[in-house]
Amino acid sequence: MKLCEVLRQYRWATKIGSREMAAEIGISGSTLVRIERGEVPHGSTMAKVLRWLLKERDEAESTSSAGEEPASGGAA
Repeated sequence: MKLCEVLRQYRWATKIGSREMAAEIGISGSTLVRIERGEVPHGSTMAKVLRWLLKERDEAESTSSAGEEPASGGAA
């Protein structure tokens, strides 16, 4: 799957706006739109996008695995 498809599908699935997603990544909204249209980002922009994707994946995995584990002793 191409980077543009991954970003577009994630944004649509989470119903997040392009400006909000771009701010989370640390890039401008116009840069995100260009990437979603298929333009390959350069250097530091690509690094920001990849770091953000890995962070999102890690958060999703920790959330799903946390839901599978039984709750540990909590206060009554």
